[in-house]
Amino acid sequence: MAGTVPFVAILLLPLTLWNADSSAQGRRSKFSIELSTLNSVNLETGKLDTQAQRCGLAVSDLQTPARAVLSTSRLSERQSAPDSLFINASVVAIDEMCVAAIDVELFRWSTEFRTSVSVWAHKAVLAGGKDGFNSQVRERIEAMTKEFLGDWLKARQ
Repeated sequence: MAGTVPFVAILLLPLTLWNADSSAQGRRSKFSIELSTLNSVNLETGKLDTQAQRCGLAVSDLQTPARAVLSTSRLSERQSAPDSLFINASVVAIDEMCVAAIDVELFRWSTEFRTSVSVWAHKAVLAGGKDGFNSQVRERIEAMTKEFLGDWLKARQ
């Protein structure tokens, strides 16, 4: 099993180099109505499985950093908001190694499609030892939420 960890890390290395900017629709456009008309969001998180628990992650590790960043902005967080900032972490634990694919994504209600559609997304992959892994995840979610707010502010100019 110990030989599997480097193999998994090598397989996931290209994902860490992937530039998530390409998946952010409406980015760098101050006329983007997807972000410029946004006034409030409902913060939602994905469920964490036993793999995440083995790496020391809790739902609060996803919610708290995003909520802290949102609280410093003019974008309000409301449970009743039709638009959602969704934060998810898919985690794999192998021996003392943890790997997480993290998504921060904005879903807005579309009257045209009558469903929520993704209008902004950033993704990241983290790998590290179990000790302090939840801190790495929290820091990355905080940074990604700040990127979202930066894009939101640019769109509102």
